[in-house]
Amino acid sequence: MVSVPATTKRLIPAGGPHILPSMFNRLLLSRFLTAAGDYAWDLAVPLVCASVFSDPLRYAALLFLLNRIGLIVLIPPVARWMDGARVRTTLRLATGIQAVAVTLAGFALTGLYETSLQTSQPDMGVEAVLFFLLLAGYIASGLGHAMMEIAIDNHWIPGLLTEAQYSAINARLRLIVLLTEASVPPVTGLWLTFAGLQMGPMIGFYGVAGFNFFTFVFEYIFLVGILNRKPEFEAVSAHRSPVAHAPPLPGMWNRWRLFARHPLALVFVASSCLWFTVLSPHSALLTVFLRVHYTLSEWTLSLFRGGAAFAGAIATFLFPVAEKRLGLTKASGVFISFQAVCLLAAAAALFYPATIPLAVCLGAIVLSRIGLYGYTLGDTQLRQRHIAEHERAGIVGMARSLHNMGTLLIYTGAAVYATPEDFPFLGLSTATAITTGAVLFVVWRVRWEKRGWKGV
Repeated sequence: MVSVPATTKRLIPAGGPHILPSMFNRLLLSRFLTAAGDYAWDLAVPLVCASVFSDPLRYAALLFLLNRIGLIVLIPPVARWMDGARVRTTLRLATGIQAVAVTLAGFALTGLYETSLQTSQPDMGVEAVLFFLLLAGYIASGLGHAMMEIAIDNHWIPGLLTEAQYSAINARLRLIVLLTEASVPPVTGLWLTFAGLQMGPMIGFYGVAGFNFFTFVFEYIFLVGILNRKPEFEAVSAHRSPVAHAPPLPGMWNRWRLFARHPLALVFVASSCLWFTVLSPHSALLTVFLRVHYTLSEWTLSLFRGGAAFAGAIATFLFPVAEKRLGLTKASGVFISFQAVCLLAAAAALFYPATIPLAVCLGAIVLSRIGLYGYTLGDTQLRQRHIAEHERAGIVGMARSLHNMGTLLIYTGAAVYATPEDFPFLGLSTATAITTGAVLFVVWRVRWEKRGWKGV
């Protein structure tokens, strides 16, 4: 088990996080703003793509496929750099990247929308340039978002809290995110519907883009406020360097070898199976499929996402209780298994739409979020407890790259099998992958309990 350094422990009073309400309110507010901007953006972009692309499902699959390839390549080296960087530098860079990303995507979607209005055959060269500009913005957005998540979960929380406080703060942050997920998509759906009917679809998108800029500014202000109040934390980060604790790794292959030897390696693989999915309320492919094949409205799709978030919020209350009674790893195994059962039911509904209504499929996906978010809380705690401080962001960055590989595979399949009639097979692939992840996690748990793993 990785112990918390004495210099870090001194940053937190014995009474816990409630002693510093201003600092933790800033942390919670910053996470709320991040989540609000992300969920509005994640709903708006696929809906605009469904309007500007001539073959929406295929072009969307190609866009998100190439996006995942970019993130797989970029996240590991950036995350390893973060292990030796000042937290303030990371904050500035992540915020700046996200602002540039929104600007690029907005410019590209505007051009694609104007091209789609032309009665003549569009210039393929212009379309290609705009497509890749949109791709660059999407990759930059994902990279900036990943940097903020890695920094908060793997540097800020372990740097400001003791190990005994991880569970409470993780659940609190997750609850904030899920309540945001439940409330922001319906509001965004209403705004997009109103703007589309009254002012045009791009006006609705511009409103979402403007809201994102607002969140970037205030997220930065809140987090800088924490650094100003806790200079000790920033001073500790300034001396954190992977070179001081471990020999430098000469190349990507050796980084993957070290990653594969980590005690949590099989957990990372199990978690990556959860990313091989189209059966997620946030899946751009599912959003486009429901919009094109079932002609569901923006409002209906936003309610679907909101309902899934409420289900996930339930998990933040259930998981701490289950952890207390069953232990961390057993509770995590129960939640990931529940997710697998729900998605098997959703996949069956897609295959038999004549006998099983669409509501059953959507309801099963919503319920699966209880399993997903409960398991995610367990997975986060395992990483915070058992990854050394000097390699925390680097290891998690490699894990996120592995996650993106799972999404890359499902998008590859979607790019090849891009008709609505093929979508049930993608759903079945998702359910199979989630079930595989549940089996792998149970295997890891049994094996490490036999070896006498402590603290899990």
